[in-house]
Amino acid sequence: MDRQILLIHSDPAVMEDTLNALEPFLDRIMVSTEPALAAHLCRTNTPDLMLLEFTPERFGGSEGLHEIGRQTPGLISIMLTTQETKGIPGDYIRAGVRHIHSIPIDTVRLRAQIERCLWMTQPQYKLKTLQQDIAERTKSLDTFLDISRAITANLRNNLDTLLRRIAEETSKILNAERTSLFIYDKERGCLWSRVAEGEGGRTITLGMDEPGIIVHVARIGQPLRVDDAYREPLFNREVDRITGYHTRTILCFPVRNYHGELIGVMETMNKKSGMFDYADERLLSIMSLLFASAIENAQLYEAVRHQIRENESLEALKIQADRLATVGQMASSIIHDIRSPLAIIRGYAELAVTSAVSTEKRQRFANTITSEVRRLRDMAEELQEFSEGTHAVELNAISLHEVIEEVVDFLDSDFRDRGIHIIHHAQYTGQLMLDAPRIKRILHNLAGNAADAMPDGGTLMITATRVTEYVHLEIHDTGSGIPDEIRERIFDPFVTHGKTHGTGLGLAVVRRIVEEHLGDVSVSSSTTGTTFTIRLPLTIDQYSSKQPEAKVASL
Repeated sequence: MDRQILLIHSDPAVMEDTLNALEPFLDRIMVSTEPALAAHLCRTNTPDLMLLEFTPERFGGSEGLHEIGRQTPGLISIMLTTQETKGIPGDYIRAGVRHIHSIPIDTVRLRAQIERCLWMTQPQYKLKTLQQDIAERTKSLDTFLDISRAITANLRNNLDTLLRRIAEETSKILNAERTSLFIYDKERGCLWSRVAEGEGGRTITLGMDEPGIIVHVARIGQPLRVDDAYREPLFNREVDRITGYHTRTILCFPVRNYHGELIGVMETMNKKSGMFDYADERLLSIMSLLFASAIENAQLYEAVRHQIRENESLEALKIQADRLATVGQMASSIIHDIRSPLAIIRGYAELAVTSAVSTEKRQRFANTITSEVRRLRDMAEELQEFSEGTHAVELNAISLHEVIEEVVDFLDSDFRDRGIHIIHHAQYTGQLMLDAPRIKRILHNLAGNAADAMPDGGTLMITATRVTEYVHLEIHDTGSGIPDEIRERIFDPFVTHGKTHGTGLGLAVVRRIVEEHLGDVSVSSSTTGTTFTIRLPLTIDQYSSKQPEAKVASL
């Protein structure tokens, strides 16, 4: 979103000279020869800078400028005056006029004034960009919420309709031409398209030994972005020849359930502007979770129907119902929690652009926005970790003690404000083969849960101790403990207790990362506190023998 400039002057010669000064900004300029239209043009185009002919009788004088300012908050103006004009009233300054430029136009001086004004509009410009981004993300989240609700409402006969909607909404969110959903048939060992936008309902079947991008992504379990399809060796041009479609760009994503099992593949093609990027990949990862939920819901529904026909026990039916409830819980536990900080961000952003707000309040608003954005980021990372499935860990020889210290330094200020004292001690100070960013993720998740368990303050203790061929990483808090009724399920997705925020995926992500390091995690809890114990292998030999796909950096 480029900053816009509005030029209004009735003299064509002045207009031409001014445009020469505006040459570096020509792609952002709107022009008019009628000063009386200033208010209308500002209201419909919301420029950041206005160059206006000084004819008060035509644009309404200072009162007219004040009205324009109310309609276009943050607008800055430059008055183009004649040499006979001795000055303008101070009220014009209060209405947003920052410079006066006398005709004839001095190109160098006017260009310097324009650049200074555009520099002054940077904070307002960034807030407008933030508001636009928030609006787009809110629209995407509304779509996620609607589809999540539809998943549990369309169990009987409307799976095709639901999947078609997922494909169409994915194309809209990613600003792409079409999206295809491929379902993995484990028994037949193939992928087949349940929905392929623009294919006229024709089914495409792909064997798992066939060449092509979709099968490749399904086999390696990693997303793939293609900026030029016809330069990508994996791309099968024959499909374009048969269908008459011309593929330019591709974003392909593997779809897995929470057990890490392949469900299918999503392929989105031809972004309408530019190339697919990492932000698009994150959005597609969330849509893949909805796709997986829709398929599993349908499978669960068929299983329940079969069990009813076979007169199985009511207890078995209750288990299936609980599993359905877990999938449906995504709508209330994830989307609701993401919308809450978005509402706070939008409210503070709107307050920050009003002219009556002091600099101190703007800073406080900015701090609040930053905090809520960080909260959104953490929830998005948990959701992405959960939806993408198992990763090949990237191992390096790293000091666990140093990783702990980095996390403690990051948390210390916030925890002090919350009355929580952090104690950390490393009996084992040697190196381990670790994926440092993912170990930090474990510590952040467990420390965040510990803080939530100590609303009135307390102590968080982090220790690292060698026990035979493992290092035990323990995180202990002095909170009220984990209730007995959820202790056995604490590492399951969407299980949470006593929290008004979060995704319910934090501990599921912790267990997954620990298992990727060939370790294990356990928990002990009482009314006086909770301790999570993580066992990590001490030597690289255990990785090389048990996890050949792990990426191990050479020492």
